[in-house]
Amino acid sequence: MTLLPAILLAALIDSNVTLLAPNGGMIETSLAVSRGTVLLAVINTPVPRKIDVFVSGDGARTWSAPIEMPQKIGGTTFKCAFDPSLDVFDDGSFGLAYLVSEGGCVPEHELFGTVAVAFARSADGSAWSDPQLIASGPLVDKPWLSVDRVRGTAYLTWARNETFPFGGQDIMLARSTDRGATWSAPVAVTPRGSENSAQIGVVSDGTVVLTNMEYVGTIGTYVARVSKNGGTSFGDPTSIAHPDTSTTTPRTKTIISMAQMCTPYRADLYCAYPAGNGVFFTATHDGGATWSAPLRLGGVAGDALLPSVAVEEASGTIVMTWLDGRDDPSGGTVRLYAARSLDHGATFETPRAFSSPFAVGDKVGDYNSTVSLGSGLYATGFASAGGYLMAARVFYPPPRRRAANH
Repeated sequence: MTLLPAILLAALIDSNVTLLAPNGGMIETSLAVSRGTVLLAVINTPVPRKIDVFVSGDGARTWSAPIEMPQKIGGTTFKCAFDPSLDVFDDGSFGLAYLVSEGGCVPEHELFGTVAVAFARSADGSAWSDPQLIASGPLVDKPWLSVDRVRGTAYLTWARNETFPFGGQDIMLARSTDRGATWSAPVAVTPRGSENSAQIGVVSDGTVVLTNMEYVGTIGTYVARVSKNGGTSFGDPTSIAHPDTSTTTPRTKTIISMAQMCTPYRADLYCAYPAGNGVFFTATHDGGATWSAPLRLGGVAGDALLPSVAVEEASGTIVMTWLDGRDDPSGGTVRLYAARSLDHGATFETPRAFSSPFAVGDKVGDYNSTVSLGSGLYATGFASAGGYLMAARVFYPPPRRRAANH
């Protein structure tokens, strides 16, 4: 009898988990939700690598077959695609940014050649506009699409590198006020140094907060820069947290990625980030001027990696998800974990597991994503070792309200 891979067994056991890649090879998830439609974008890693999009119309219970994003753009056929980033415009349509490269698909073995930032838009996630190229260079990395739906402005950030592989990086920014039909000329918003993994969050008063990883030596720090003029210029960086590895024993998975994941909610911005000693949550309630002391939600026992955070619009409830190995002393497996905050991130409830154990390894991606579907339900995407992509429904029953005079 042929034994099923452990990840297939987990998907059969866990009614809230759907296996989207039974043949493996899919990593690095970005999710977005609009008018009841959920999209999940992912890298399909077998060469030539491409971006696939899955669509769900029933609250992430079932999903469409993967929709392949074009790699022939403006007359040029690109060999590979990477790093998807989804968001929703003020009219409910979806935007997707991703990278395409003319050269190699495996940077450890071959040069990328020209790398470009591509953008496409869709009303329903199934039919997409012809992609347009926003910028290109010798090595462009980690594009991120962020939309201020109140003011109708979209921000697209990415890291620009002078030489292969990382010979002096800065963060580039382009803006759109017509839902991605046109984009401003890209400008550098950080000094050329060691910058990557940039994201924009716009809070209720219009303050634009740029967060990113700033590599310093072999460790680095997470920083925030604030703009009061719609992203035209930014102030000096403020440290959010330092992912210190000096107080922990070496681990193989915890620092697989240094990508923070942030989401705005009214006047607040909430960020989840991985570090050498766990996964953490921090928040700003004053437009990036100050940040809360980081809360460690995973990593005290076992590896913890790839955190993401989402907030429910109606209630302000925050849910942070990540992959956690606390249940396996051998370090061979992790589970999807989540924790909920009902007080704007001041405290979190005890973390809970939302999947059976599964193995992790090199191919699980640099980031994962979580979105709120409302009424206590959240959707998240993640992959096991080998790129067995999964989508999970994470449900927290809304807290009971006390009756009057009780």
